[in-house]
Amino acid sequence: MWSGGFVGVDMFFVVSGYVIGLSLIHERQQSNSNSLKRFFQRRFFRIFPPLVATIVGSCVYAYLILPFDRAQDYFIQQARAALFSYANFFFIFHKMDYFLQEANSTFFLHTWSLGIEEQFYVLVPILIAIISVKYRSNVSSQHFRIWQNVFRTIALISAISALVIHLNVFTFSTPEFSQLVLFYSPLTRSWEFFVGMLIALHLATQTPTRSLHSQSKFGSRSALGTSIALLLISLVGYQQGMMSQFSASSLTALATGLFILIRNEFNFTDNRIIRYRLIQTIGNASYSIYLWHWIGVSIAADIFHPAQPINTSLLIALSLIPAFLSYRLIEIPFRKIRFLPTRPKIIIGISLVLTPVLCLTFLRSTMLSAREEYGNVYPSTVLEGCDFWGELCIVGPNDASKRILIYGDSHAYQLIPMIKDYAEVHNFELTTCVMVCKDEKLSQIGDNSFSEKRFDLVITSIKTISGTFSRDDRKMFASYFNSYTEAENSLHLVVLDNPFFADQVSPRRIRKQVLIPLDRKDQTGMRAPYLTDLVSDSDAKTIFFDPFDSLCNEEICFTEFDGKALYLDNNHYSMSGSDLIQPNLYKTLDSLLRN
Repeated sequence: MWSGGFVGVDMFFVVSGYVIGLSLIHERQQSNSNSLKRFFQRRFFRIFPPLVATIVGSCVYAYLILPFDRAQDYFIQQARAALFSYANFFFIFHKMDYFLQEANSTFFLHTWSLGIEEQFYVLVPILIAIISVKYRSNVSSQHFRIWQNVFRTIALISAISALVIHLNVFTFSTPEFSQLVLFYSPLTRSWEFFVGMLIALHLATQTPTRSLHSQSKFGSRSALGTSIALLLISLVGYQQGMMSQFSASSLTALATGLFILIRNEFNFTDNRIIRYRLIQTIGNASYSIYLWHWIGVSIAADIFHPAQPINTSLLIALSLIPAFLSYRLIEIPFRKIRFLPTRPKIIIGISLVLTPVLCLTFLRSTMLSAREEYGNVYPSTVLEGCDFWGELCIVGPNDASKRILIYGDSHAYQLIPMIKDYAEVHNFELTTCVMVCKDEKLSQIGDNSFSEKRFDLVITSIKTISGTFSRDDRKMFASYFNSYTEAENSLHLVVLDNPFFADQVSPRRIRKQVLIPLDRKDQTGMRAPYLTDLVSDSDAKTIFFDPFDSLCNEEICFTEFDGKALYLDNNHYSMSGSDLIQPNLYKTLDSLLRN
């Protein structure tokens, strides 16, 4: 709702490090040891039950209302990542920029920070356990000094790593991917936790005198002012575009650490506002509010197109209802579980893991059956092995008599199942490079360094009617493949755009679209200028395959056949659509490769 609001995460990381640090320090001071078992039990029964409630509750919405197209795929994948604490890595390797995602396809985007937090909760106790074993005979004060040295070192490594990536001194594969690592990675974020840990160590082990306390009042007030100023600078600076996300986050973390460092000099606990019951309740329920608020944002984006601020605000407000119910009925009772005997704790813990896993399994099963019934089956449901959505994939024997390359965007991706089956039947080798791979390898197509192998047939397909690519982009794409296929002495087959289903609506369990045929004349007129450009951009040897011949008659283009939908969305056909195209496509391939 305010683009600078994300910096609250950085404040939380520092506070979390401080609170966990105090907990570990107090345990060490009282028992001269730290128990990994007790620590993980506390964290598990504190974090996991509300998360499970959020996932299970959201599954109900996903089953009844969320479209059973790719949105449910995203939901299941991200819920699983949130459940098992790798959401941040999921978003890194799926190349999902936090600031560029559509909320209706990222119900669990916010759990990237929870993933980092849980990874921190695993790392720190293990480090402390190792230190305890190595320096078993030392007293607690010596252990704390060792903790400080270790934590300072890790914090320094983390901060330097973040700065190096931010300044592009070192990049991972691409600058865009490096920025994802900078934002989501525990390597670049852990220094914020360790700032809180080091402050906890400092405050818990110092012995201030009254005289020093009185002498530091002016300095404390100055530090408080500095903390507030830094926070305002980071918020306003990022909001106005004068500061990068990394700079704003770093300033926020430092401001938070400074505030914690001097907060004991001020009697905040007696502040009337802070002691107000509503404020206390909101603070206590903040974890459940954190889990549920983004669900409200996602539902707003899913239901309202486009989502209006008033609708989003309303659903965020309504998300407070399940959040406070979660706090009262889930958080508070489950905190007491750790005091139970071992056996019931194990049973409850296993149940907590199995419940969302079974819900997600059921959701996936019903999603696939609904797609089959509707005919709206994605290529991703029939492709296995390599990540055909973004990686360079090779299928078939190395000694194949013929080699085929499929190259392009999502329109090329939708062809892969058909071509893959064809290649396997004829013992041909198939190479695919679509979506992310297309963008990464296009320059190699341009300079003819794409592959060490020669392809007998190159198949390309990109969106045209939907207007995704500019005229210059389409002309460059065609020019690159004219030169590439000429140099390789390869056949070049261009698969033209399929009909554009402008009024397509994603099917939901509570509402399945009435599929009305499209006017063939309108569809032909819509693509005419793009087709003219494509023919003029291509060389004389280029062969064209037209899906209109399979999906249309002289008057209409079909949107359903034999009771099943032929489209996934407005510009991609489903596997039912593929079934109509396949015979004609195979005839074309036979004429090119077998004769």
